[in-house]
Amino acid sequence: MTLQGYNFVIKHRSRKQLLHVNKSSKVVRCEEVKIILDAIYGSAIGGHLGEAATIWKIRKRYFWPQMISEIKNFIKGCIICQQQEKLKTRESLYLIRTTQPFD
Repeated sequence: MTLQGYNFVIKHRSRKQLLHVNKSSKVVRCEEVKIILDAIYGSAIGGHLGEAATIWKIRKRYFWPQMISEIKNFIKGCIICQQQEKLKTRESLYLIRTTQPFD
């Protein structure tokens, strides 16, 4: 496919391919999972980037059974993220009753 003189290829990767484990991934013991999650997601340099980015970052280097569900549960239980979500909520709008239309 050519667009404005640039040659590029668009590759579609199915969900099954996205879940494929990197052959060079370290298989993690149960006691290491919390340390990895804290380091990649929960630390100050981790960034609290959300599910997709965290899964991608961890999947590049590590593997353990039930990895995706554990990452999602860890993120749902993150107190910092829950507090930030509360700060993002807006006050409810209230109705202004008028006797005539605005000019």
